[in-house]
This record gives sequence, C-alpha cells and structure tokens, in this order.
Amino acid sequence: MIHPTELKKRYEFLSKKSLGQNFLIHRPILETIAKRVLEHKPHTILEIGPGPASLSQLLAPQVQRLVLIEKDEQFKILLEEVVQPLGKVGIYIDDFLEMDLEKLFSKKDQPLFVVGNLPYNASVAILQKLFCHRNLFERFYLMFQKEVAQRLTAKHSTKAYGSLSLYAQMLADIKTILPIPASAFDPRPKIESAVVEFKLLPELRYPEIDFEFFQQITQAAFNPRRKTLLNNLRAIAKGSKEELETKLMSINIDPKRRGETLSLEEFVRVSSILGRTNPL
Repeated sequence: MIHPTELKKRYEFLSKKSLGQNFLIHRPILETIAKRVLEHKPHTILEIGPGPASLSQLLAPQVQRLVLIEKDEQFKILLEEVVQPLGKVGIYIDDFLEMDLEKLFSKKDQPLFVVGNLPYNASVAILQKLFCHRNLFERFYLMFQKEVAQRLTAKHSTKAYGSLSLYAQMLADIKTILPIPASAFDPRPKIESAVVEFKLLPELRYPEIDFEFFQQITQAAFNPRRKTLLNNLRAIAKGSKEELETKLMSINIDPKRRGETLSLEEFVRVSSILGRTNPL
C-alpha cells in the first residue's frame, strides 16, 4: 500500500470543502476496515468516493471485481495508475447519486458489498439510494459522522432515535463496528466518525406492511418530537381526533405518548391500523 501522504506528494491532490472531503489516512484503521469487509468474502465491491485510493489499494487484490465511483476528477489518473494494476478494477468519474446502478451490476457480481467514506453533506442521500437498490447488495460498510451513525443504530427512548433509525432498521441489521477519531483524517474534521455495518434483510423486517405509508407515519410522529402521537398523527390519519385516539388505544398505544418512546414493532402496529393492512 502506498500511503496517502506519499500519494499526495506524487499527485498533488487537494481536499475540496465543497465535496465534504476528509481523507482517511490512518493505516491500521484502513487495514481493520478492509479486514472486516473481506472476512465475509465478497465477490465484488463497490467503493463510493475512493479519493486517493487509501482503502482501494487494500481491497483490489482481494476481490474478483472492484468498482470505484469518484465524483472528483482530480483523482482519475491516480486511481488508474495506482489501483487499476492491482486487479479487475472499474473506474467511473461521476456523481454516485446520478448513476444507474442496475446497469453496473448483475447476478455474477454476487455477493456484492458497498464500502465508502461518505461525504458528510450527502451521506443520508447516498444511503437512501443504496437502500432503493437493495436487491443488488448484501452488505454495506459505510463511514458516517458519529451523530448519523448513532441515529442509524439508535433504540427507542433515546435522543438519537427517529425516523431515520426506523427506516434503516426496517431494511437491515445495523451496528457500529469501528469508531474513527478526527485525528485519523487529513484534513482533520471537527467531528468524529464511525464505520457502520449494514447486513441487508432479504425482505422488510415486517413484510406485511405498506412501507411507504410506514415512512410517512414515522416521519409525522417525530414532527415535532415534543408533541404527542395524537397531535402529530392527526395530519396523516383519516377521521376525527377521537377516531384516531380510539384506534391507538385499540392496539395498546397511549395516544399521549411521544414518538421516540415507541419501538419499531409498535410503529408497525400503528402503521397497520391506520393504513391498508391489518394490525399485528
């Protein structure tokens, strides 16, 4: 592995604040991430935002195919000269959010994993796109700022718990596998980060529900957080306030509770009784 510090001397790349670039340069941490990804034996890996190829160099020789999607054109030559010789590597200089993932991968790429040190300003949008194409993938190993990682893994009755927690946990088993200090990056950010592992479920955790309506329910329940379910859900539920209150009580949900106190299973019951499916 050629260290990012040495690569910076050779290729003179710059960190662009507009793209949210903070490059992970701590070799032991990079090696730990690579080990955690590779121990599950992926056939193909998609890396989002490889930048100066710190992680790419460790992955390319160990998989059948590595696909790199990098928005910043300044890394094109670096990736071609440093990573491409290490294996079967495809390089796309493009915006991940604009790409058609269905055209990039097929069944022969399975098992297909995703890795990425995600830019802070686009991390949730990137995750949502990956979830929209979850039929393609088996696992994600993604780096987020610490607060987003906490939201993704949060349990009910905690400050970090919200609609993002519920959305992600309906689709995957999620856990934080590695905290990353700010000192591991160049330039050094003002916040800490964490690598989060997503093991995608073959179907929704509760496949009987209308997932789109479930998302509407959970978003409404936390808008704003300080209000009760009865008040927050009135805008989305059909019927009068009294009818909504009766429905919630019929599934043993106190209408005066706040959204952050409800578990995922309780939100499924709420979504079911207010939506188009039968309650559990």
